[in-house]
Amino acid sequence: MDNSVSVVTIVKNRTSQLRNLVKQLENSSLTPDELVVVWMAPPSDYSLMTSDKFTITHKFAVSESLPIARARNKGIEAASADIVAYVAVDALISKDALLKGVNSWKPRTVVTSQPRKVSDEDYRKGYAFISSQTRLHNVRSKETHHGMLSHDSGCATLFFIHQKDFTATGGFDQRYTGFGLNDEDFFSQCRELGLGFTRLNDDVFVRANPQARCPLHHLLDFCNNAEQFRRKWGRYPRHQTLTEFAMAGYINRDFEQSGLHIQQLPDTNAKTDEIEQQPSPQSLPARMTTVA
Repeated sequence: MDNSVSVVTIVKNRTSQLRNLVKQLENSSLTPDELVVVWMAPPSDYSLMTSDKFTITHKFAVSESLPIARARNKGIEAASADIVAYVAVDALISKDALLKGVNSWKPRTVVTSQPRKVSDEDYRKGYAFISSQTRLHNVRSKETHHGMLSHDSGCATLFFIHQKDFTATGGFDQRYTGFGLNDEDFFSQCRELGLGFTRLNDDVFVRANPQARCPLHHLLDFCNNAEQFRRKWGRYPRHQTLTEFAMAGYINRDFEQSGLHIQQLPDTNAKTDEIEQQPSPQSLPARMTTVA
């Protein structure tokens, strides 16, 4: 089997993480054909970064802002190899991750990962330290039931897909803006096309992010995207998160029946784990704003 693979990532401000990703790829047991970096920021000294092991191709936004979905599409479409590995710039991966991913790939399949979440302190110590520990911070068990919607949000941390299959999906839907649910939509589209899923048998680590569970700081984006998802797929995604929003009074409790309405914006200075301490819907103003 041809082991050619292009790696794609997107970057805005995380330049130190990009340097670390390049080092990880340089130490990989399978050297990628190239690394395509899509910058969601103007050119800088960092966008001149090169490697002695593989080509680094830098792509830039043509305007001041480049949505995440469009940036991902731009990078994957620019890749030269048939198999593309999309890697989140802050992911910690093993030296065998690319080789295992390419060897696991079969026609009309997507190879996905389920990242393990670690503390900032452990993250700074790197992959070797984390993988040597027997107890990890907030580790998900290695379920075999990939495909459940609730797990799709982490799958795009590292995934492998053939260019033809990616083209058939239409790529990441650019109607989703800001934070949340673009990953769920993309993998739902893959299933709609009949693509199979294989879980990468390797650990991938990311920083534990409380906003991933209940993204208060991005409530408007998240709710707008949830409505977009419902219009497209006929159901709401991340039901647990939306239920938490409803119980805290940010959205209406009958969103399943009446559609999603914003009732109150959260205090963005509040901690995520304080969500249950927010006012109840009964104490909120009667006026509601429908998410368009």
